Amino acid sequence: MFMSDFKSVAARAAHVFIAVAIVVAGALPTFGEDPCLQTTKLDPSKTGVQSWTGKKGSEVLGNKGTDDAYGVETWTEAGGDKTKFTWYGPNQGGGFAYKAEWTESTDYLGRFGYFWGIDGKKWDKLGDLCVDYNYTRSKNGTGGNYSYIGVYGWTISSGGNGVEAEYYIVEDWFGENQQAANNLGDKCQTHSDITVDGKTYQVVTCERPAGSGCVTCNGKAFGQVFSIRKNMRNPQPATCGTISIKKHFEEWTKQKTEKSGQSPAKYIYEKTYESKFLAEAQGGTGWLDATFIKFARDGKCGFDIPANNFTLAVSVSPSEGGTVSRTPSASYYPSGTSVSLTATPASGWQFAGWGGDASGTGATASVTINANKTVVAKFSPVIDPNKNLVTNGDFAKADGWTFNSGSSYGNSEGSFNVSSNKAAISITKTGSKVWEPQFVQNGITLVEGMKYRLAFDAYASANRKIGVTIQMAGGDYTTYFEDTAATLTTTSKTFTYEFEMKAPSDENGRIGFNLGQATGTVTLSNVKLNYVSGTSGIAGSFRPTQASAKPTLRAVPSASGVKVSFKASESGAATLRLYSLKGDVLSTVNLQTVSGKSYTSALNPAGGKLPGGFYMVGLQRGGGAVERMAVLVR
Repeated sequence: MFMSDFKSVAARAAHVFIAVAIVVAGALPTFGEDPCLQTTKLDPSKTGVQSWTGKKGSEVLGNKGTDDAYGVETWTEAGGDKTKFTWYGPNQGGGFAYKAEWTESTDYLGRFGYFWGIDGKKWDKLGDLCVDYNYTRSKNGTGGNYSYIGVYGWTISSGGNGVEAEYYIVEDWFGENQQAANNLGDKCQTHSDITVDGKTYQVVTCERPAGSGCVTCNGKAFGQVFSIRKNMRNPQPATCGTISIKKHFEEWTKQKTEKSGQSPAKYIYEKTYESKFLAEAQGGTGWLDATFIKFARDGKCGFDIPANNFTLAVSVSPSEGGTVSRTPSASYYPSGTSVSLTATPASGWQFAGWGGDASGTGATASVTINANKTVVAKFSPVIDPNKNLVTNGDFAKADGWTFNSGSSYGNSEGSFNVSSNKAAISITKTGSKVWEPQFVQNGITLVEGMKYRLAFDAYASANRKIGVTIQMAGGDYTTYFEDTAATLTTTSKTFTYEFEMKAPSDENGRIGFNLGQATGTVTLSNVKLNYVSGTSGIAGSFRPTQASAKPTLRAVPSASGVKVSFKASESGAATLRLYSLKGDVLSTVNLQTVSGKSYTSALNPAGGKLPGGFYMVGLQRGGGAVERMAVLVR
């Protein structure tokens, strides 16, 4: 759905443009035990900081010609004047560090790590490759149609005959959907899941045709191997941790060849070109600030927890609402330790209360560690009825808006352009569904319990109807508000709606205009989504309570997942799903129900026990609305 066969034009072409050697003394550094504690803010004024805007190419930064060679690489397919890559140098913020920034680049890549080049050894001759990482990033919806955060590199054949392949270990993403096989393109093959570092990854291989962007492949096709994390680290999102790179290679080479001829082992060649930490995005406006990147070839990454010590996982809901500090700050604590937590709201937000293993609404809380604990700090927005939550709702420019059409949208066709503070969307062909095609903006944070007002001006080239929706921009696309038949005429009219966000908070909400009911041109202007004045602003984000006043759905943690029970109100198909708070589907059970009968099912994600934290369970009967509730896993 998201990545065309031209995706790798950017990824591969980076290797062949500019190569400038800047030799810096010293090997890759080792610092600390827990990457999640390496959060020192970086100072751009420090000596050694280098910055590139719109740069195509690569640079070796240190230890050139050795197994410890390292460097940066940046590339942008279009919009290069709006991208920036800053390398802070070694020993900055506790380890190597960089910041990647982009604005509506067709494909942007910024990466740092081991950089061996065409003379690199095979992966199994490079030691126990691993990386510790810690970063902050822009929110969901800022990565355009596809995005990746994690480890990236190439393997190449030793014969120099242009046979090469990309590999990805995807830990996180900015985009609107979970990265999965059906997001990567038509010529992709899923393989058996693997478990590395105690977490489950979906393994996918893809064939990219000749001429699709690999400049040094001598016109040949090339392959891709993906490990895509299926359930995120806690806290959300997965902004710190360890990746055992060598273990992924080991698991890939064990996979059997599929009937299609694709297999991960097929694309693991004799030489390893690079192994870097990557931020990649197609479109959107966002950033990744990697405060700590420590690569090693001896496997000395991460840390071990001593006996009778426990962890404290603290997350923020929504993630942009604020921060939490802890005293004492440590990776783990001896049993009996008292840890003080302090919540600090971000600008425009207020603290709403604690959840999980802490309670109360005061900005400070104390947690006694006698087991692994999970705490959620909940924030809600300060009411400002004049704040527009829509980016470029005045259409001063097109940034933030996407027109969805093509094969994934019923082969619908059309385009849009922005001028004179208006967006004119031309629909030349529709699909069979109301959202084929659609005009959308993702990345809008919607907080449970808040009331909103949606308003816009619209007219059409001929009288017609359009659909208007506020929904989840991924997962099962849960709808929070909808008008399926907004009637447009040839004269501009103002449409106004009010709704309350009754579902759990969503950091990647979407405003969508569904245009599949007729061809012609629809013109939009003055799109606004505001908080409604007079609401309390204290939202119970991710409350583990019932989904409605008379719930039928019940969910409780189990040894390996979540146990769900409900009483069927009708006969027919029903679907149960377990979601992360980002909307990623972790487990699905399909049932045929009989009205009046009670059902109990286990939602167990691949890879075993869920990490501690909040999750969502959804029950959908037939094609109707989804009943949802949150559940806390300790």
